[in-house]
Amino acid sequence: MQVARDIFGTIGEIGVHHGWFFAVLASCAKSCESLFACDIFGDGSLNIDRSGNGSLEHFLTNAANAGVNGRINVFDTSSVFLLEQYDLPPIRMLSIDGGHTQTLTYNDLLFASCVLSEGGVVFLDDFMNTGWRGVQRGFSAFLVYHYQGRLIPFSFYHVKLKSLKWPIKTESKLLFTTRGHVTSYQESLLRAFPKSSLVNSSVLRWAFEDRVNGEYIRSKFPLVHIML
Repeated sequence: MQVARDIFGTIGEIGVHHGWFFAVLASCAKSCESLFACDIFGDGSLNIDRSGNGSLEHFLTNAANAGVNGRINVFDTSSVFLLEQYDLPPIRMLSIDGGHTQTLTYNDLLFASCVLSEGGVVFLDDFMNTGWRGVQRGFSAFLVYHYQGRLIPFSFYHVKLKSLKWPIKTESKLLFTTRGHVTSYQESLLRAFPKSSLVNSSVLRWAFEDRVNGEYIRSKFPLVHIML
């Protein structure tokens, strides 16, 4: 959908772990596009919520197997410091799967809103996982303070996937894009996945609503529920 709209840019992930989902994203990159990975890898002191256990060695091995190792810009740091270090072109695809606290989720969405290209897409992981309420709280906080901003959720899926090449398991992801591309992406998804449907976000009220600094947000916007 992006190539057809002449949308190009950097592809990357915050919280790559061993790089399974990163490899899928990287496979979509054109030869002229940059790739980046941000992770604390072996620095356990920064893994405050124990949401991952990444390994730079395993990540680079899997990236090499996917044929993209030599092209990756690695930010071996917390995503809290990513914005001040980021020096690549605007992002067209970004996966957020780093720290699952409210603060880090909010920070990563704010980073995305700053560097995403027009028509870029963000994948927020674990937003329906009840074991990681910090993701929902961070997302809710982001909506409270940036509801009129440029980053808008437009779709979600809740599935488990396995690949013969990459042993991926994905439970749930919420997709964002820039405000002006929401409708066109939703129309394309509904055509591409006929079993999908357009639903009001209130059906996911438990995931979207939360008290943040005394403010209660009731999110009501259309989302495409992707059914594969």
